[in-house]
Amino acid sequence: FNDTATTEIYTLSLHDALPIYQLGENEMAANLMSRAIRNNPENPSLYNNLGAVFHDSGKFPEAITSYKKAIHIKPDYADAYNNMGLVFQEQGKADEAISCYQKALQLRTNYPEANYNLGNALKESGKLAGAIQCYQKAVQLRPDYPEACNNMGNAFNDQGKLNEAVACLKRAVTLRPDFPEAYYNLGNALHGMVRLEERSEEHTSELQSH
Repeated sequence: FNDTATTEIYTLSLHDALPIYQLGENEMAANLMSRAIRNNPENPSLYNNLGAVFHDSGKFPEAITSYKKAIHIKPDYADAYNNMGLVFQEQGKADEAISCYQKALQLRTNYPEANYNLGNALKESGKLAGAIQCYQKAVQLRPDYPEACNNMGNAFNDQGKLNEAVACLKRAVTLRPDFPEAYYNLGNALHGMVRLEERSEEHTSELQSH
């Protein structure tokens, strides 16, 4: 048998699907990726890409199924575990998301995005110390990671550690000057510092008046 034609169909479908997906034409991209899978059913990256299209389309069960198929073919597929975690997290299934991110990090220890995502899931679960550790690891692996700096700043702020929060948020806006959320968070943290200082001065004044 000559597989040349099949390979060309697969290559063409994947080549067409990715830019279409990037333009927001999810249904067309999914159809093209599905055609590519029919011609190359043992390629895990195709299922991973299809999962991303389904996720972006809000088709969460289909996305999970696609990621699981990718992992079935390639059990050490860290990206598929990470991406599946994102779907679970968007569904509000924090425990499943955390498990996926942890598995991704077992498979690839130097994975800043999985550390970042795990940090987000832990933060949403109220586990601030663990979240901060994950953000710190993400920034250690990828120093130019403004989103991790921003979220780490928020976690510090939630802990009441305003100096650390301000330092992280300043780094976020330095790395990405067009980052409105980080500027907003930085403003809140600085305001919190001012209020803390005012309360401290008020308390000192009260003590001195007695």
